[in-house]
Amino acid sequence: MIEKFTHKGLWFLPDNPDRQVTGILTYDPSEGADLELLGTLVDHRSSKEIHEPDFILGYTTDNKAITLYKSYEYSRSFLSGIDTAKYTTNFILIGDHFTNEIEFKFDKVKGRFKNLDEWISEFGFKEVEPDFKNKKIKIDYELPSPIDFKINEHLSGKLNFTFSAPMMRYTNKVTVEQKSEVIFEVDEPLPFFNALDNLMLFQNFLTLGTFEPAYPISVWLSNKNRKDKDDENGSVTPVELIYKPGFSYTEGKKKILWEFLFNYRDIKPNFETIIQKWFSQKDKIDPVTNLLFESFYHRTRFNESSFLNIVQALETFHRRFRKNEILPKQEHKKRVADIIASVAADFKDWLKDRLNFSNEPTLHHRLVELTNEVSNKTLSKIIKDKDQFIKETKNSRNYYTHYDVSLEKKALRGNDLFLLTEKLRVLLIAIVLLETGFTNEQVDGLFERNEFKFFNHMLGD
Repeated sequence: MIEKFTHKGLWFLPDNPDRQVTGILTYDPSEGADLELLGTLVDHRSSKEIHEPDFILGYTTDNKAITLYKSYEYSRSFLSGIDTAKYTTNFILIGDHFTNEIEFKFDKVKGRFKNLDEWISEFGFKEVEPDFKNKKIKIDYELPSPIDFKINEHLSGKLNFTFSAPMMRYTNKVTVEQKSEVIFEVDEPLPFFNALDNLMLFQNFLTLGTFEPAYPISVWLSNKNRKDKDDENGSVTPVELIYKPGFSYTEGKKKILWEFLFNYRDIKPNFETIIQKWFSQKDKIDPVTNLLFESFYHRTRFNESSFLNIVQALETFHRRFRKNEILPKQEHKKRVADIIASVAADFKDWLKDRLNFSNEPTLHHRLVELTNEVSNKTLSKIIKDKDQFIKETKNSRNYYTHYDVSLEKKALRGNDLFLLTEKLRVLLIAIVLLETGFTNEQVDGLFERNEFKFFNHMLGD
């Protein structure tokens, strides 16, 4: 996933396997995947339509079966009697051919992510004892047991461990390397995007914990119904999935356990409860967390939209998880009816439209509730004056939404707007953690531990 590669081979469509075309598939983590063909998969001379095949199949020169999923033709030429075509493709699956959506299903997905090893920090080294005096070293290693957890009655998960070591003693170098992976399995195979969604949900959770994008290092999919026909034991052959994530990979120095907002050990006693809730409330909280994770995956970009996204996320959270009415519905309905009855007939329809959302809390009201419910020492240092914080948020939101000149002088700009956005973001993170099952004590402790690492620029004097 993080390495460039090139595959030469023959490429064809599932419904026309006899029309095989020579081509080169290239992948670059920052650019994505391209297929360049010396020939065409369809007869372009009789059609000017852009070719957008769901599936393109290939056999490479090193005998790999490849499926390209969701491809789009972006170039073609008919020069000197040679037809050529170029496609960009969203997903590469190495190891099998899939010909239609019906068979394109999976019951198991596993992945490795940047920082996952350090975030879990369950290592099998019982003893590493160098004895320089006697010129020897003792290493005692045992692979840790998998950490199983249940999401629901149909979906289970596992934090799994693998290791590699030399197979012989005649070597001048010994490396024992342990790697971590997360695995999700369902009772019945799911369509591709649904299966992948389970892994992406965990990716977001890991991003929140490590406080930086959890870039996928490798992803594998399998389906127990697609057993290897050449294997006498009928084993299931997984396929490797390659795709370009929506954010860039950065190498960086390897982090340690305490360099994250929270790690597995912090939540080990209630990890299963937290991850269950993270998955179970996905549909309800997605509009909130999508905006939050935008601020992680595109951290280097900041503008007025960055600010508006975080404000919108907070508003959406309150609307979906807190009381979204000021008066009881019947009482408000009667009040609106009385008001409309008191105006001239010419204004009734206009007034009805204006009063449609009059029972919803204002942004000011929502922020008051949300800031009051988070009992957090660090957040109190960051938001010293709640009234001023809410006033600046409201004025800036109204200005950058409508660009009303009357609010222009009240809206924050530049670094002041950035710091306000950062404060709102911390409030949002605290609320999301609490809603996911973290206790007030846990969030308070985690924020306090990370005050100077993540929040120092907001603390001020």
